[in-house]
Amino acid sequence: MASSTSTIIDQEEEAKEKNIAEERNNRTITIREDDYKWRKYGKKYIHKIKKFRSYFRCVNKNCKARKKVEWPPNEPNNIETTYEGVHNHRALVGRSENEEAGIAANQYDLATQIFGSART
Repeated sequence: MASSTSTIIDQEEEAKEKNIAEERNNRTITIREDDYKWRKYGKKYIHKIKKFRSYFRCVNKNCKARKKVEWPPNEPNNIETTYEGVHNHRALVGRSENEEAGIAANQYDLATQIFGSART
C-alpha cells in the first residue's frame, strides 16, 4: 500500500485541491480539501502537543484509501495529512447540500482542535 503526504500528491489530485482557511485569534490555518468523501473512524490524543490525530477512510465501500490528519510534534501549529492507498473510483464532483454540511462540520472539528472552542 503506497503512502504519501499531502505535499506529494500526484498532479491530477493537486489540481483539484481547494484550500480552506479559517482565522481565529490572528492565526490562520489552511485545511486542504481533496474532493473525496471521508468518514472519520477514530482519533487519538497526543499528550506531547496536546492535540488530536484524526483517522479517516473513504466512504466508498470498495475503496481502501485512508488518510490521517495530525500535527507534527516539532511543528504543532501546522497540519500534516498522510494518505494511504489509492482511490479506485472518481472524486466527487457535484455535492449535495448535506454533503457540503458534513464537510463543513469536519473542517470545524479540525479547526476546533487547533484553536479550541469559540465559547469562552
